[in-house]
Amino acid sequence: MNKERLFILLFFLSFWPVWLWYIHRMLDPSDEPIGFLSLFSAVAIALYKNNKIAIIKDSSFILIIFFIYIITYSFIPFLLRSTFAMICIGLCFSKSSDGRSDPGIIGLFILSLPLISTMQFYMGFPLRVISGSLAIPLLNFSGIETTLDGVTLICNGVEVVIDAPCSGVRMGWTASFLCYFITSVSSFSWGKTLLLSLCTWTTVLCGNALRLVALVHIELSSISFPGWWHEAIGLSTFVIMVVIILITALFINKNIQGVNYFSFNISLATSIDKLNKLNFFTYFYKESPIKQFIFIPVHLPLKTYVFMTMIFLASFIALLPSKVNAQVASHYKDHIWPNEYNGRSIQELPLTEREHRFYVDFPGAMKRFSDGEKEIIIKWVYKITRRVHPSIDCFKGAGYQISEPGLFSEQHTIWSSFKAKDSVQHLFVKEQITDSTGQTWSDVSSWYWAAVLGQTKGPWKVTTIAKPIN
Repeated sequence: MNKERLFILLFFLSFWPVWLWYIHRMLDPSDEPIGFLSLFSAVAIALYKNNKIAIIKDSSFILIIFFIYIITYSFIPFLLRSTFAMICIGLCFSKSSDGRSDPGIIGLFILSLPLISTMQFYMGFPLRVISGSLAIPLLNFSGIETTLDGVTLICNGVEVVIDAPCSGVRMGWTASFLCYFITSVSSFSWGKTLLLSLCTWTTVLCGNALRLVALVHIELSSISFPGWWHEAIGLSTFVIMVVIILITALFINKNIQGVNYFSFNISLATSIDKLNKLNFFTYFYKESPIKQFIFIPVHLPLKTYVFMTMIFLASFIALLPSKVNAQVASHYKDHIWPNEYNGRSIQELPLTEREHRFYVDFPGAMKRFSDGEKEIIIKWVYKITRRVHPSIDCFKGAGYQISEPGLFSEQHTIWSSFKAKDSVQHLFVKEQITDSTGQTWSDVSSWYWAAVLGQTKGPWKVTTIAKPIN
């Protein structure tokens, strides 16, 4: 095995915590394994184009990202750690025969991460607000007087809530995959890739707004449309978006001159090459008595020693204590728990094994109850956190088949809802988040942004109710 291949192997193995986490997340039923498609595409395109897998030559940018991965490992979430790792791996796989990095392949490696649930959490609410805002002038032009209140369109006095599935997150991921697939196959430069990415997300936002306009017209129509019309409109919109993205890619490839390199990458590479030529380590080693006891291959360039040191640090950094999720539930005060719900007495039930694992680093308190007919899970959340997961993901992770996700109105408030089915039971599940002032949210993304923007203060109560369907 030559030096380059050995370095590549050690470099890949130094990300072992990321690989373990990646496999665990991708095999978790609560996540969508669609990232495998992007991973296989990236590797297949790199092999098809005969890209050279390299890290030593022209590796200044890899050094920067690898260094950031190491110094931030102990205090950033695993998804961010994995993003830095995938950028490094993508840079290794994207070296073409002329020495240029392929940004499309790097993008495909990043998309291979389990991103959908995180995108839904952080981007779901903002995307719904943007899509709703873009839909307002179109609806007004079509004769429907419309205003937007949060994520609720008020159309001719009728409230139409833009629910989480209508955020366009999945559409955005799929469009991004198409974008990076095109740029990698066509060998787009960094400039062309960035331009097509911006055009792709502009198309996604406009397309989602058009889908909302069509759905509002169906919602307000006196004609009763079958349920599959919702999916048909979404599919039709996506097909139109694909055509627009393909036409845009052809135009950019033909008419836009790309930028192949980042200027800072060139300057950094030049600086590191100058350090290599100084070869001061070789001089120090030859002039010191240490050479009598320890053999060091001094003929190697300085960059190689830097990589060797960083690979060593990355391999053992995961063994150090992590500051992420350091607070556990026992640090929070207990709450006063109800002994009845909607006039019916309730009894506490033991938490399941999966709920116990979730509760270990949950910033709050959680208990499970039953009124003899339905199960009620109550969580008290004391700080803004990503640990508040939508219950639909939890049921997916427990092996349930999910159907009919949407909204449910009860006592003038909106709940998120869905049906969950396994071999034993068929459930109707609803969930809602409330604060002490009576504000309610039907999804975690809306709650998260309201909390971040200071529109609500904790503690917050998350209520999930699962009722058997006869």
